[in-house]
Amino acid sequence: MRLLEVLLLLAPVVACAADGSFLLPETLGQEMMKQCSRRTPTQIERFWMPEQKDIDLLEARLALFRATTRGGSDHLPISKYHRQYVGFTSGSARYIYADFYPAFEGSDIDEARMPVIICDGGKQVWGVVYSPQSGQFSQLEFNGEA
Repeated sequence: MRLLEVLLLLAPVVACAADGSFLLPETLGQEMMKQCSRRTPTQIERFWMPEQKDIDLLEARLALFRATTRGGSDHLPISKYHRQYVGFTSGSARYIYADFYPAFEGSDIDEARMPVIICDGGKQVWGVVYSPQSGQFSQLEFNGEA
């Protein structure tokens, strides 16, 4: 995997989990959507902070989504990923944007305080939209490759 650029943006600590799951505040939503080499949701009206129960449901449903989605099974095991989450609204619906990237050891990046933006990385770096209302995933997007 080639990492050409990592953009780090400072923000207050909100939440992080020992398992590599990071819940970012709505104040970081706009920066989280500035992914370098993949599309992210558009038509966003505002950001919100999901509750841990929303993330728990998302992650519980993720295995089935990955197994039944074209390209979804090409990923590393979920235990090898770190994840960042931020909520957003579009129309009257609420969604969660999830950013997945391989865990990297010994990094100085504070994933609880800043969005991790990785350019390139191919199918090992990806994002997806989740609807807490329907329990469905959409807009699976992979990073490009250099």
